[in-house]
Amino acid sequence: MNFTKGIFLLFLVLILASCSSQRKLATEFITGEADLHVLLLPPPGVLKKYYPMHPDSLPPGLVEPFNLEESKFIKDAEDSLLINFFMSSLRENLEAFDVRVYGPADIENFLRLDSSAYVFSVAQLEVLEYPSEQVRYAVLDTTVYEVAFAKVNLNHSQWFEFTELNHPERPMQVFYSMQVTSDVFDGRFRQNILSGEMFYEFEPYRLRFDDLYQLSIFAGQKNAQFIFDFLLNKYIDDRSKKPRKAVDYLQYDRERHSIRRAYNDRFIRIPLQNSN
Repeated sequence: MNFTKGIFLLFLVLILASCSSQRKLATEFITGEADLHVLLLPPPGVLKKYYPMHPDSLPPGLVEPFNLEESKFIKDAEDSLLINFFMSSLRENLEAFDVRVYGPADIENFLRLDSSAYVFSVAQLEVLEYPSEQVRYAVLDTTVYEVAFAKVNLNHSQWFEFTELNHPERPMQVFYSMQVTSDVFDGRFRQNILSGEMFYEFEPYRLRFDDLYQLSIFAGQKNAQFIFDFLLNKYIDDRSKKPRKAVDYLQYDRERHSIRRAYNDRFIRIPLQNSN
């Protein structure tokens, strides 16, 4: 029993030591990386898609987007504004992490750097709109009550190509990110005391056209966080003696000045052919 307990304690100490080492490296990166340079390249355009339902629910063979004129919002959205709102937010929020950010006009200066310099090129930016039905249920005695709402959904997706300026031998990596918003119908079922009739009391929050551009701004904010977190974890990976587990991927909370596990709040890496 004592031997088993000793093994468990040793295992626990090793885990804590590993976590402590990773957090020490993370703190080192956050407090000492004043010489971090990132080149942001905008997408060539915006891919706008409309579907009459969630794309995953379409019948086989109907994979092509439908007529944009049937959409409520994206048919009137200007590509230049979608890109500008996204890229401006991305740059502003990345600079808030004390990262030196470069754009297309700064490429010559960027190429002269001999320090930590990275390129994040937005290979594709996609905006998707589709309607769906939101259903709420309630059961009273043996009676099932339901109410359905038609809502609009907006998805903002990005694909980034990542390369390292001073390490051309390292393969390019591709990352994906998506942010979403939709109409919201917050409420609950209530019963009329006098008649006994059930009804759904709610306050709708319906999307407006401006929310599409606000989603672009929010997407820039989230991706700035994802970029910084990726570089943070890359710094740790490059200095760790053993491969790290996916659950050990860390995130830096700039407002609280704290480090925590990111879990799924991060880039999705897209495997490339012949890549590790």
